[in-house]
Amino acid sequence: MPSQGRFSTLGFTLDTQTGELRRGADLVHLRPKTFLLLQYLVENHQRLVSKEELFEHIWQDAHVTDSTLVGCIQEIRKALDDDVKTPRFIKTVPRRGYQFVAPIDTFHQPVPLLPPPVEPPSPVHRRQLVPTLVAVLAIIAGALWLSARKNLDLAEPPLQELAWWKLDTGPATTPGVLGKATLFDGQRTVLDGVDENRVFPTGAAPRTMLAWIKTATTNGDSTVILNYNTAPDLPDSQDSFRLSLLRDGRVSFSRHGWAGQGAFHDLAVSSTRVDDDRWHLVAGAYAGAPSHRGALFIDGIEESAIPMPMHRTEQPADQARWSIGNGVHRGTYFRGAIDDARIYGYAVRPAILAALHRCATSVTDLRIPGRGDFYYQPLASPFAHEPVQLDLHSLLQPSTLIRHTGVDYAGVQLARRAPDCSITSFRPADLGQDLYTSVELLTPVDKNGHHTQAGPYFRSRRAAPGDGIQGGSSAGFWVRLHSSGIVTIRRLNPMSTVAFTNPRPAFDTSRFHTLEVAVKANTMQAALDGELLTFEQAGRSVPDVTLQPAWEGPPPTGENRGSAGIYFGAEDNRGLIGGQQARNWQLLPYHPLTPAPSRR
Repeated sequence: MPSQGRFSTLGFTLDTQTGELRRGADLVHLRPKTFLLLQYLVENHQRLVSKEELFEHIWQDAHVTDSTLVGCIQEIRKALDDDVKTPRFIKTVPRRGYQFVAPIDTFHQPVPLLPPPVEPPSPVHRRQLVPTLVAVLAIIAGALWLSARKNLDLAEPPLQELAWWKLDTGPATTPGVLGKATLFDGQRTVLDGVDENRVFPTGAAPRTMLAWIKTATTNGDSTVILNYNTAPDLPDSQDSFRLSLLRDGRVSFSRHGWAGQGAFHDLAVSSTRVDDDRWHLVAGAYAGAPSHRGALFIDGIEESAIPMPMHRTEQPADQARWSIGNGVHRGTYFRGAIDDARIYGYAVRPAILAALHRCATSVTDLRIPGRGDFYYQPLASPFAHEPVQLDLHSLLQPSTLIRHTGVDYAGVQLARRAPDCSITSFRPADLGQDLYTSVELLTPVDKNGHHTQAGPYFRSRRAAPGDGIQGGSSAGFWVRLHSSGIVTIRRLNPMSTVAFTNPRPAFDTSRFHTLEVAVKANTMQAALDGELLTFEQAGRSVPDVTLQPAWEGPPPTGENRGSAGIYFGAEDNRGLIGGQQARNWQLLPYHPLTPAPSRR
């Protein structure tokens, strides 16, 4: 009986767990991306898979062309001795995609993301959970994806959980933020185990650890929420990272075995108390060498940051030990509920933590008729070094207010909620190419005459939270209302202004102005405060702007994934002014704007 994740077809065996393709007993070499492409086609053999879907799932945000996909298909055909004219394995449907057509003799579903928890033989109420570990192929694919990103994109490790405890099958459960949560009785309930696959970050390597907690008490002492120790024989190990609930109801993030008990000072402590019997997302991010910066986040907001230098290096144990609800070295037990604990191998961006919080709390920021509910994911400048500075007010529709509290580029993109809010799901929704959007905008001017811009963008890439819309693989257009009353249409890749209006005398920057945009195919209309706008484009005055898809090349210079959102900037006064606001944002199926005379 083959193991899970093994597929057999016409003399070949594809094993997704080992990353191997074999003809009989002989190993057949495939490049990592090519193997992932073959795996995806096999797993979806019942249907035709479009080229767009393959680009999205295999290459994600990497800048690739059709020739890259064709090259991988040719490599697969050569490995399988397949003929494009009389295919036995992969059928090509011109201009649409590919389908794996060979009969699959043995088919077992791949190993699920989270294996079921293992119950150790113990009389006490504790349950050992096996963390979710990153597959080798996913690491390789992520590394290749990272190396392919252009210089203008924010460099980041692959977005993937190293360990993930869903905590929905503990000895006692309660409703959580993502299904069920485990109840910790404050007396003996603890979940613990070892890092069997040795994937936890060690030493001065960056990492992030997080969990959702709900408690009405500190249990009279400082208690551990999540802890793992790579030198478990040393109770004061410097490599014993932990999230703790302090006796005063605040949260701490530290790297000492006894940190939070008053023995050390290099720990990040929140200003917010969380013992209010409400769900809170608590997260600690350690940047690693050379900064050794440790930051603590509550509900997606950074509350504390402090240097956490490593003064010595311990010899790591063969396997790190982890513990939830108490420390690896026992103390007072946590009392309350814990849900959805995770570990990452890098310092997660503040914007991603904010996206996780909004996803898990099921926020609905925008409802699109016929399309469903969406929530905002924060965006930033691709060159910003500070956290995204946005204030998102989740009010009853259609009154959602977005305020820019920083002085750099920032904004939001629309995303659908994934059931488990995995970090790989934090990508914007594809809202199509043709649409109508309307938003009320405030673009202030300060006492020094510094101007701002704000407005909707559309037809852009699948940016991660914290990315900017003007990165190396961006596409689409940004329609900007300036403080002068000018409206400009900015192509995102290559960056250029394709059309603009004249300034408006005595434009009132102290009040909101309604900007409407209707786009279909390569034509766009816009109206400001009900008046249809006339643009200057290529030396002519036109009511309908032509949107030239320069990103299509040849060669292609960007990716159009149908993403849409609102973005703020101060192009000529960057770092000097912010304060833009957007409210009453609507996004609907395309309909043309009515000419000005009939709108009065």
